[in-house]
Amino acid sequence: MTVKEKKTPQVYLFYGEESFLVSKMAATVVDRLMGPEERVMNLISLEADPVIGELLHLVESAPFFGAHKVVLIRSSKLFQAPRRKAAENDEADDDEKTENGSETETKETGDSADPRLLQLITNMPDYSTLIFTAMKADKRRKIYKLIAEKGQVQEFNPFRPHEDREVKLWLEDLLTAQGKKMSRDAMDHLLAILSTMSQIPRGFLTAEIDKAVLFAGNNPIINKSMLEAVMAAVPEISAFAMTDALARRNVAQALGRLEELFVGKEPPLKTVGLLAYNVRRWWQVRQIIDRQGTEAEMMTVLGAKTGSPFMARRTISQSRAFSNPALKQALLSLAEANVAIRSGGDPRPFLERVIIELCQ
Repeated sequence: MTVKEKKTPQVYLFYGEESFLVSKMAATVVDRLMGPEERVMNLISLEADPVIGELLHLVESAPFFGAHKVVLIRSSKLFQAPRRKAAENDEADDDEKTENGSETETKETGDSADPRLLQLITNMPDYSTLIFTAMKADKRRKIYKLIAEKGQVQEFNPFRPHEDREVKLWLEDLLTAQGKKMSRDAMDHLLAILSTMSQIPRGFLTAEIDKAVLFAGNNPIINKSMLEAVMAAVPEISAFAMTDALARRNVAQALGRLEELFVGKEPPLKTVGLLAYNVRRWWQVRQIIDRQGTEAEMMTVLGAKTGSPFMARRTISQSRAFSNPALKQALLSLAEANVAIRSGGDPRPFLERVIIELCQ
């Protein structure tokens, strides 16, 4: 008995906040299905949803002088959450609108996806591929579930800092696709940097990995020094390096990185906020250490159960470099820096004082 080959999807949905990657994935599918010369006649690209009758015609009509056609619909609204029926009467007139005066096109007020569209997705013509892109998609909708079953659905939203496991797996897949691996210290360094970001765009990660791959050349391993070289211009790198140098009590490096942030015109409030965030976490752990509390308590305080255990352990290790009084005073100085910024003053003296005092 031969193993049945998995059928190539004929319907795709790519959606999420990262429009760059959404568009890139749609373009990748088009590239895989047809060459540039075929697209002139057989690639139909629309910037919004057509009426259902038109969509059916586009997908079901045979390709011109070719074996295959692709219908690409960008910014589709078909997958958004159902609208409430609050203005049901007001919409009654709209629901009577016809296509060319003959075919009624109804709007969805619940999960009442047009049965013709669902039937089309279930029985796609062999010669057609349908691609949707969208900003948002409700996974409860019939059309979403059907495409997930019959075709392919991919979501592209930024990672959150606590999703280090998901980030690591995604990075490893990205590297494998390019025939590379990342050394453990480089991966730990990258994850630590990413933990300082409020969100982690996949597009940003893709661009940085692409640069690292080029920098590595024929070397199959991307090490920490390579990573640092290609990411040197990223503001988050200087911010991370500043707190990292501070944790190692290297005053010259910490002050140098602080200067880079000012030269790079990084918002002072953001720098103060980052320092305050790290100092506050060190102080929370230091208090538990001083009363001989357990590591489990420290992990709980740092939110390791819902956040990143890796970063929690890193914070615990760093906090041992400082005393409780020094961290408390640093928080007071950072509060003064915050007031100075909001009053139009210069926060630099306060930040420099925090670094110098913590490194003593």
